[in-house]
This record gives sequence, structure tokens and C-alpha cells, in this order.
Amino acid sequence: MTLTAFEKNAYLAQHGDVEAKCLREIAKAFPASANRLAGIWIETGFNGRLSATMGRASFKGLRYKIEYSSKLYALATAEKIHNNMVHELCHVFAHALTGKMGHDRMWKRLMVICGQPPLRCYSVTK
Repeated sequence: MTLTAFEKNAYLAQHGDVEAKCLREIAKAFPASANRLAGIWIETGFNGRLSATMGRASFKGLRYKIEYSSKLYALATAEKIHNNMVHELCHVFAHALTGKMGHDRMWKRLMVICGQPPLRCYSVTK
């Protein structure tokens, strides 16, 4: 089972909405960093090779990239997809604030600010 082009486009549009909402909440919590966070450009797409993780955030040069698993998104609930989008976005925003991309205290704090529990892993089947 895989996603259609229409479904991928719909999820990428949803990603934009989730990104904007998280950015607003984080900017309230870190007003001195709001302009820096607003200037971030994130390339977002699907990777058919990802099968063990729902998403992956990376940083190279001056660019951030988030890739989502088309295989696992086809199986996941809407709630788990939303949670995963927030999870990956918080990696990007934590890196922009601290230079670190892991599941550290800043990432956990940003997850809570964005309204999600700071969980590292999601099971698609549960």
C-alpha cells in the first residue's frame, strides 16, 4: 500500500498548516528568536525507501529537509501523522535554536509547546 499523488499533496499541505501553528506557539515562547525561526526554509517531501521510521529531519548547509515515509503514512491514522509532523518540525526548530537535532531537552520542550507529548517513537499499527 502506498500513497497516491493526491494524498501526498494533501499531506504536504497539512504539513504547512502544522508548521505555521507550531511556529506561532514557539515564537510566543521564544519571542527573541521569532525572526530567526520565521526565516527557516524547510524542504518537505516523501521518501519511498523509509520503512522503519515515519519521518526524518536533517540539516545540510543552510537547508533543512523533512522526509516522510509514504509506506507508513499510508497505514497511519490521522492523529499519528499529525504527531509525526510535529515531531519532525520540532527537530528543525530545536536545531535552529540550539544547533542540536536530537531528542534533547529543547526538542522535548518544543513538543510540549506545540501540544504534543515528547515521545520518540510511534507505532503505526497500534
